[in-house]
Amino acid sequence: MANTVGLLHKLRRKIIMAPGHFPSGVATLKPTWLALHSVVVKWTGARQDWNSAMTWFALSYLARFHLGI
Repeated sequence: MANTVGLLHKLRRKIIMAPGHFPSGVATLKPTWLALHSVVVKWTGARQDWNSAMTWFALSYLARFHLGI
């Protein structure tokens, strides 16, 4: 799982450091979400411990985490 986290962190840094202007931290959320979504779609291998990671995110960011139900 450490490699996956490292790759996602690298992707996020790449997006934030790209030429452009983000007036606030909130402005980086949409490009970050879109990039993460595209990465998840491209994953073909088994996602180890993905359910536990999603549970952790849901509990940590309860106000911002929306289940697609």
